[in-house]
Amino acid sequence: MDKLDAIRTFIKVQETGSFSATAEALRVSQSSVSKKVQWLEQSLSFQLLHRTSRSLNLTDQGKQYFDFWLTKLAEIDEAESHITQHQAQVSGLLRVSVPVTLGHQLLTPELPGFLARYPDVQLEMSLNDQYVDLHRDDFDVVIRGGKLQDSMLKGRLLMTNEAGYFASSRYLDKYGEPLQPEDLSAHKCLYYSLSRQASRWSFQNAAASDKSSIQHQAIQPSFISNNADVLLNMMLADQGITLLPKWMVLPEYEDQVQVLFKDYQPAQWPVYALYKNTAFVPAKIRCFVDFLCELFDPDRLSLK
Repeated sequence: MDKLDAIRTFIKVQETGSFSATAEALRVSQSSVSKKVQWLEQSLSFQLLHRTSRSLNLTDQGKQYFDFWLTKLAEIDEAESHITQHQAQVSGLLRVSVPVTLGHQLLTPELPGFLARYPDVQLEMSLNDQYVDLHRDDFDVVIRGGKLQDSMLKGRLLMTNEAGYFASSRYLDKYGEPLQPEDLSAHKCLYYSLSRQASRWSFQNAAASDKSSIQHQAIQPSFISNNADVLLNMMLADQGITLLPKWMVLPEYEDQVQVLFKDYQPAQWPVYALYKNTAFVPAKIRCFVDFLCELFDPDRLSLK
């Protein structure tokens, strides 16, 4: 049996989470997948996977083996591609995952320019605010906010998102303006459900630099959504106060809304273009990431 083929099958099993999903992805029988993994374990003299009726989990040795070969196989694939000069061709399918609102407002209007520059690239863009695993979900590039946490990925900083607390002028005329975070208990709050902070907002005095001075204020949301555009529309419909990136609201709606808590600095978070950490990065990925860095250049776009 081809050992490299068996290793690739084992890697795919771990990425998909099951023998049946692997068989479907590789277009082979489930028994073929199982036999290859069993043969690999016998050749290694140790078990790679704990098998139960409900799940597959890596053994300690299996995890080490998986981590080693995941990197090595990517390097082999990229090296072969580089040798055959495929790397020099900006072509092929490019799968990208982008947050919904950022994709609609900032990226989509600029994509015709990228496609005109690289006509041999077939771009597939998924708009999704959920967490995306590049290996499992088979994306080439994802744009996401937050700190880099996965050493298996490379990242290029695109921008720093500056947020603001907003409410419509009509809402504030009716309910009054909150001056301190504690005042939010008497207001309707529109909450982003994918936030990492469960039903609370953070505030820091704008004059303070010490992170220990950050105040976390619990809120009771009157409306919750996993889509920032929906929160914007609800805020513009006088339904309450919400926390949004400033580039979503200003300057387009500046005559309809007010920025609240000006003495406090709301959260800021970096936004990265992430891609797999391999020795050779395909030209289509390099060119797209370079395009993103050009697009989000602070001198080119006003994002505050």
